[in-house]
Amino acid sequence: MMLTGLFCTRAASQSDITNTGGIVSAQFTDSPAGEGIQKVIDNVSTTKYLTFHNSGWIQYQAMTPFVVSKYSITSANDAPERDPLTWSLLGSTNGTTWLTIDTRTNEDFPTRSQRREFTFSNLTPYAYYRLQMSNNSGTVLQLAEWEIFGVTGVASAFQHTSYGGIGKAIGPGSYTLAQMQSLGLADNWISSVKVATGYRITLYENDNFGGSSVSKTADDASLVDDGWNDRASSMRVAAVVTTPPLTWQEHWFEHNQVVSRVFYDDDVVIYYDNDMDRSVTWLNSYVGNAWRYSKQIYGNMNSGAIDQRLWSVFHQNKYGGGHPSYYWDGSHDFRNVIDVGQNGSWANATGWPLDATIHEIGHIVESTTNNAQGSPSFPLWGDSQWCVIYQYDVYVALGWNSEAQRWYNQQISSSASYPRANSFWFRDWFYPIWNTYGKSAVLARYFRLLSQYFPKNGQQYSRNLNWGEFVHFWSGAAGVNLKPLATTAFGWPADWETQFNQARIDFPFTYGDAGSGRSATSAENELKQEASAESPMSIWPNPASGSLSIMLPAQEKVASVNLSSMKGSAVLDYAGSGGVAVVDVSALPKGLYVVTVVSDVGKIRRKKIVVSNP
Repeated sequence: MMLTGLFCTRAASQSDITNTGGIVSAQFTDSPAGEGIQKVIDNVSTTKYLTFHNSGWIQYQAMTPFVVSKYSITSANDAPERDPLTWSLLGSTNGTTWLTIDTRTNEDFPTRSQRREFTFSNLTPYAYYRLQMSNNSGTVLQLAEWEIFGVTGVASAFQHTSYGGIGKAIGPGSYTLAQMQSLGLADNWISSVKVATGYRITLYENDNFGGSSVSKTADDASLVDDGWNDRASSMRVAAVVTTPPLTWQEHWFEHNQVVSRVFYDDDVVIYYDNDMDRSVTWLNSYVGNAWRYSKQIYGNMNSGAIDQRLWSVFHQNKYGGGHPSYYWDGSHDFRNVIDVGQNGSWANATGWPLDATIHEIGHIVESTTNNAQGSPSFPLWGDSQWCVIYQYDVYVALGWNSEAQRWYNQQISSSASYPRANSFWFRDWFYPIWNTYGKSAVLARYFRLLSQYFPKNGQQYSRNLNWGEFVHFWSGAAGVNLKPLATTAFGWPADWETQFNQARIDFPFTYGDAGSGRSATSAENELKQEASAESPMSIWPNPASGSLSIMLPAQEKVASVNLSSMKGSAVLDYAGSGGVAVVDVSALPKGLYVVTVVSDVGKIRRKKIVVSNP
C-alpha cells in the first residue's frame, strides 16, 4: 500500500506458546530429582529448573512456527546468585541455524518468584526458540518459569513495501476477505510478505479465491514488480508438500491391495481400490473439510513436519470397517492414515459411510495432538465414546445440519455398555460438557492439558489414565469441578475419590467448583489446606533418610500410608496403627514424593516430602 503518513504497528493477540504441547530441552541434564527441564514450563512458580553450570541454554520447539515478540522469566525460590544475569533469545526455523532476536545484560531479580516480561520487535516466525543464559555468580544456574508469547504465523503480510507499516502474522489456512479483515488485513492492502521455509502464501485478486493469483514461497520485499501491489482480496497459506504417489501398496493386517490416487490437495490424499466407483467424489471435500477443521481446532497433528496431510484409503466390498494409523508408525509408512471399507455403495454422503470416515479421523485427533503420541484415555472411552462427541462437533461446526441432528438423535438415546454398564456417555457426560463449557474449545483444552501435564517417555504417553485422573483433566478443560457430572453419568466408587484427590495433587492446574461463584483455586493449595490447623499432621524428618515418622491428632489413628512419585505412580504402601507410624523409606531413591495418610475416621491428608537416601 503506497501511502504516506504515520502508522502504528498493532499487536496481535498473543498467547504463551509453551502451553501448546511442544518439546522443551536443555543443554545440560544434570538437574536434581524434581528440578528437571520440564519444571521451567509447568506454570508453577514454586518449582524450578536447575543445572550445576554457570551458563547454558534451554530450548523450546513449537509444533508450528510462531511469531514471538515477548517472553517472561520467573526467578526461582532461593539463592539469588543463581538467577540469570545476562542472556540472549535466539530463533531458528530448523533447529540448526540460529539468529539472535533479543539480548539482555546485567538484569536483576530482587525478589524470589519474581516474574519479569521482556518485549522486542520481531515479525519472523520461528519454530525453535533458545534462551542462552549465564548466572550472577557461582556454579549453579536456575529459573522457575520461562514463558514465550507469540501468534501462530508461518507467513506475515505488510502494509507497505520493505516490510513497512502494519504487519500481521498469518497461520496456515484459507482466508476469505471477511476472514482477512478479521485479522486486520484490509482489502487491496498487502505490499510485501515474509514466508517461512517450507510454506507458501497465495494471494487472490477476488474474494473467495477467485480471479488471478500469485504465490510466494520466500520473502518478497515488494509486490510492485509482480504487478501485485494492493491487489489481494483473499489468500491461502499452506505447507509446500510433495506430490503423493499415484499408487500405494497396502501392507498391513489383511490388507494387500494396490490402491490408486484419485484426489489430493495440501490437506488430504485419497486413494481408492479397484472396486470403488470413481464417480464418488463427495469424500474429497468431506474428508478435506473435516481434516482442515480438526487442524484448526486441535493444532498440528504431525509433530511439526511439513506434510500435514491426511492419507485416506477407501475400499468397496471388503474389510467391513476402518482403522487409523499415525505418523510415527512405520506399519503405514509414517503417515496419518484412515483406511475404511464396506460392502455396498459409497454413493451417498450420509449414514455409515460418513460416520465411519469421520470416526476414524477422530482417532487421529485423540492420538496425535499437541506433539504427543498415543491416547491414555482410550481404555476408558473405548472405540469410541470420544469419537461420538468429536463427530457431533464436526457435523455442527461444518454446517452439516441434517447429519448433526441425525447423529444427536441417535446418540442421545443410546446406552453405552462399554466401559461401564448403564452409562449414557453422550447424554450425561460429553454433550453437557460440550454444550456448557465452550464446544470445540473445551475438547481441545482437554488434549492440551494432557500433553502438558500427563507423563510421557519422549513424546509417547507412558501410561493410561485412571478414572479420577480422567475426571480431573476434563474438569481442568471445563474450568469447573466435574465430579458431580461424573457421578451422574458413571457413579462414583470410593477408589475414584482417592484417584481424583491424588490427581489434583499430581497435576496442579486450576478450576473452581461448579456453581460456587468463587474464583478458581489451585487444587494443590486446597489439598494442602486439609493439613492445616484444623486437621494437623506432623511428618518428620523432612528430608527423610531411612525412615519417616507420621503423627496424627490424639483422637485419630493412622490407618494407611501411601507414597507416590510426582507422576502418580505408587511406590510404597504401609498399613498403620496408632497415632504415630514409622515408615521404612530406605529402599526409595532420592527424590520428591507425595505422602497420603488415611486415618481410622476416614480423613485423608497429604504432604510432599523429600527422600535423601544416600
